[in-house]
Amino acid sequence: MRKVLPVLLVLLLATVAFAQNKGRIVGTVTTAGGAVIPGVTVTISSDALIARTMTTTTSDRGIFRFALLPVGTFSIKFSKDGYTTIEEKNLILDFDATITVDKVMEPSEFEEVVTITGEAPIVDKTSSGISDQLDADFLQNVPNIRNVWNMPNLVAGFSGDSALGGVERAGQSYNTDGINISDPATGTVFAASGLSPDVIEQVDVAQFGSQAEYGAFTGAALNVVTKSGGNDFHGEVNYFARRVGWVDDNTLYVPGLSAPTAAKEDDPNFTLGGPVLKDKVWFFANVNLTWRGTDRETLSGVVTQEETPKLTFGKLSSRWDDRNITYASWIWFKRDRSHRVAYGSWSNNWESGLWQQVTKSDTYLLQHSFVLNDSIILEGRFAGFRGAFDLVPRNPGETAYDRGLGQYMAPGTLSRTDLYTRNRDNLLISSNYFNDDMHGSHTFKFGFEYENSLGARYYSHELLRYYRYGEPVEWYNFGTYEGGTLIKRFAGYAQDSWSISDRLTVNAGFRYDSTGLSAEDPNAGGLAGSGTFIRFNDPAYRLGFAYDLFGDGRTVVRGFAGRYWEGLVTGNTEPMITAVPPSRYYSWTGGQWLLEDVYGGSQPGEYEIDPNISNQYTEGIMVGVEQELADDMAGSVSFVYKWDKNQIGVIYPNMEWTEKTIDNEYYSGIYYDIGSYDVPEYYTNPKKGHHGVLEDLYRHYWNLMFEFNKRMSNNWSLKASYTYSRNTGNVNNNSYGVIQGFGTFNNPNAFINGSGRTGRDTPHHLKLSGTYIAPYDVYISPVVTYRSGWPYAILYYPENASRNVLNVKPVDGQDRYQHQFNIDVRLEKTFMLLDRYRVGVVFDVFNLLNDDAITGWVTRNSASSSFLKPSSVVGARYFQLGARLMF
Repeated sequence: MRKVLPVLLVLLLATVAFAQNKGRIVGTVTTAGGAVIPGVTVTISSDALIARTMTTTTSDRGIFRFALLPVGTFSIKFSKDGYTTIEEKNLILDFDATITVDKVMEPSEFEEVVTITGEAPIVDKTSSGISDQLDADFLQNVPNIRNVWNMPNLVAGFSGDSALGGVERAGQSYNTDGINISDPATGTVFAASGLSPDVIEQVDVAQFGSQAEYGAFTGAALNVVTKSGGNDFHGEVNYFARRVGWVDDNTLYVPGLSAPTAAKEDDPNFTLGGPVLKDKVWFFANVNLTWRGTDRETLSGVVTQEETPKLTFGKLSSRWDDRNITYASWIWFKRDRSHRVAYGSWSNNWESGLWQQVTKSDTYLLQHSFVLNDSIILEGRFAGFRGAFDLVPRNPGETAYDRGLGQYMAPGTLSRTDLYTRNRDNLLISSNYFNDDMHGSHTFKFGFEYENSLGARYYSHELLRYYRYGEPVEWYNFGTYEGGTLIKRFAGYAQDSWSISDRLTVNAGFRYDSTGLSAEDPNAGGLAGSGTFIRFNDPAYRLGFAYDLFGDGRTVVRGFAGRYWEGLVTGNTEPMITAVPPSRYYSWTGGQWLLEDVYGGSQPGEYEIDPNISNQYTEGIMVGVEQELADDMAGSVSFVYKWDKNQIGVIYPNMEWTEKTIDNEYYSGIYYDIGSYDVPEYYTNPKKGHHGVLEDLYRHYWNLMFEFNKRMSNNWSLKASYTYSRNTGNVNNNSYGVIQGFGTFNNPNAFINGSGRTGRDTPHHLKLSGTYIAPYDVYISPVVTYRSGWPYAILYYPENASRNVLNVKPVDGQDRYQHQFNIDVRLEKTFMLLDRYRVGVVFDVFNLLNDDAITGWVTRNSASSSFLKPSSVVGARYFQLGARLMF
């Protein structure tokens, strides 16, 4: 029974395809002549290990293996009677990385110990993908605005929250210790979004080449690894502050723009970790209490928008014995926002016509690992979150807008209420199987995953009146509705990391996801009565290799080919699930309101789905080489080519248009004068020949990346990269994929000059970040970035109708917003008190040179008097002060 209980526990505990401990230290011990040495005692030690040490012995093939290791710095010792004992220190292990330590032991009659330091390998000779890690020192030293989800933009291949040309923000999978905190409705980050950097041990950025256990994303899988406690108590108290007067005006070249938003912020944090039972159970806890005040110009005068994000994080880590490891954590997050705009800009609203917002979430994790024997490890994880954000009128009443004045009217009360629910549960059962007797060494992994997610909404808006210079004109009643959409996903995967020899590793895997959308309540109306109305069955292959070019573990050639499917979300199909009442339109005539029209709504028959619709995916290849240049220093070059397939979109089979020609100073050629395109909407994979679709959809991306990485040693560290890339297509990725990428193809004009550079094409992107520890313990940490401006299309509106908008010429990259050059710098002076306490005083400056590159135009309509007049510039230079006490 005792042997059965751990297995049953594994079957009950689970989460998504990440674990807290995923690192590995492996190797082979031989003689100088190449003969393997079995029975060598291998011991690793680290403060990151709950039990402090782990021990194994080499097999009859001289092979040893440690798995399920946390992020940390390790020492390793090899000993056997009759041989010289070898110790190696400072092995730095990253998340989901493998350190290969092959050793040659010499016979010896004496108890001799050889100690090696400063030779920790920096190149993973078994990995075949593109990934990067941001460790705790990096996150602590570089200037940041206390938002961890901005940090991946410092990694090569990322540009504007887009990974390797993929969908911006929604193309990523967001995880905290394996807890998928992506918003089920949008795919962007939601739960625990305020996680403090003080909690984070490492941020893992897995891009192209991720193995089969990673799924439901097309850009990158981001995982935040949180800190654990320790056998000694340690912690930090810090405080960061910003003030209104610390913000400059960066409108040097575009006068007339509104002054940059000024904010006052107070951000105190409290962190403590330590033992519950030494060598058995650790705890780690963090409390983050932030107050932020932003001045906003409204019709009522300047109001202060107050935000109060609060977060409590708690975690228990336990190693009961050599076979059982358990982790549990809970994140409580709440953010109150006193004012939020519902319509238009701040300057067009009265304070009484604004929302107040409350966002909250509870995120949980429970995972267990059971070492069945030296060859098999079983894991189970259960995780998820319960979240919501409520948008409630500050003063419920009539929403009134004066079209003549272009502003909401006093008292400007708001009647619209939006309440959103976001829930997710994940279950994963997986096993690791190690075999060294099948033509090399194998690390097999098999897993089964289940996801149950909910995106729900309550909406009420019944009192919207329009006036013109104070006189009533129209009244709209949009009604009240509520509904929820469920995602149920089943996935299975199998993968093998096969070390065919000491120099060649093949990583092969297969993954299968079956994802369905259905109504939370089958009787809700709309199409929901049909039960599951969309189901995607998505097979994906992953095949890569890593080859140690010279056999010394310093130069590795990598290659990969694979497919990644988009993660399904609820946002695009919400109207199909929820029975939305029709809107009622009244006009003001003769001193009374007259019902003019009843239109819209979401009723059966208004939405149709292609029975052969399939999910969209990205596929591609990668080749690269990485070279260890010196101790703690490596450089790499890689090439990636990706293409997107099966883009999902909405077409209108009843759309009508007339082909016309025009020849003037703005545009010469044909265009389509769009008439009616009423329901039904038809969800499909749009292809040439579909109504209104004049070309097959495509998007291609390739890049050439040069990277340099220097770990902190000899008082300096550096992370540098240069990426040359091209992103082309006729599906624009600054709109494509915001909510899983569903586009609306109701306008054939979009295909006129529609092929070219996409909205996130970035030919040149340079990034430099690092730290230098100057004399007197002064830390200097700059972040330097240069990026090509986004391209844009010059537009023309024939007959001044927005539905007829077209591109004047192809988007060839010649017309771009201004290039951006940014420097952020952190200066920190540290002091030691009583040989135990470290005190730091921090000064941050963001946008040091006050770059004011233009990022938006009032309009791109070439016939408008406001054509290419600046509407926005990059954020102004501002300062941040901080202090921290660490022990």
